[in-house]
Amino acid sequence: MTEETTAMLTKKGLRASLLARRKQLFESLALDNGLAERFLEMLELARPKSVGLFWPIRSEPGLLSVARDWLKRTGGLIYLPETRPDCMIYRLWHEGAELRKDCAGIPYPQGEEASEPPAMVVAPCVGYAESCRRLGYGGGYFDRYLASYGNQRPLAVGVAFDELRGPEEIFESFDEPLDAVVTERRIILKAKAPL
Repeated sequence: MTEETTAMLTKKGLRASLLARRKQLFESLALDNGLAERFLEMLELARPKSVGLFWPIRSEPGLLSVARDWLKRTGGLIYLPETRPDCMIYRLWHEGAELRKDCAGIPYPQGEEASEPPAMVVAPCVGYAESCRRLGYGGGYFDRYLASYGNQRPLAVGVAFDELRGPEEIFESFDEPLDAVVTERRIILKAKAPL
């Protein structure tokens, strides 16, 4: 078995374990409230004019109302991703927008496609590392989205429950680093985060 195959099996096992734990943690209102408070702090710190968020599924934290309220006060926009077989794009969202399901079965709005990336993009984490690496579901859509912008990429933020930290060794070269990870306890900023 190659080193890459071993890493993938380990990553798959860790992902399953962390997803099960996240489901248990999701039931705690105190954790969810803490995550919403830290996310609001991140918005205040970054002050983005637009945010690419996510429609919560599978025990992911719901942050749309926090972002909506903050952006209403600041005049910003919210975008949600549409996953296509070969890529991911962001579409403008507003409360009450008609939703459809993308190829991954995740609701997305019918709003106009973003002509440039949102100033800040936020992704749920199955797990994370202190170095601001994100473990997702394994499809690679978010990583490829970030990589496609190279040095011009938006501020990338992951959200996770603090307990879902994983080992640094699990991450591979194609796992794009984030600029920050927000948990219910803290905001972890990458050393060179563009803030």
